[in-house]
Amino acid sequence: MEALWSAFLEAGDLDMVRSTETALRLMASHGDHTGAMKLLEGIYALVEIAPPEDFTDCQQYPALAQMFMEEFLAGSEDFIFDAGMENVLAFLTDKGQ
Repeated sequence: MEALWSAFLEAGDLDMVRSTETALRLMASHGDHTGAMKLLEGIYALVEIAPPEDFTDCQQYPALAQMFMEEFLAGSEDFIFDAGMENVLAFLTDKGQ
């Protein structure tokens, strides 16, 4: 999961990554786990990383899609926060010079 967000961050900027993560969370919170997985599938394709082995199976069954997205989003939260803090620290460091 961290490799996916890192590669996605290299393809765009932090705002794009945060917006995409927000869209994934919004879709999942409204019960559209299959749709969220389709968006996630597009991200995997964009950064040319193969999704996990169970990804396709989870897309086919709503209950598995929900479990997958809950686990994925729980793990991504720390990464997005850490990436944002790195940018804040860089910004503050640059301002001080």
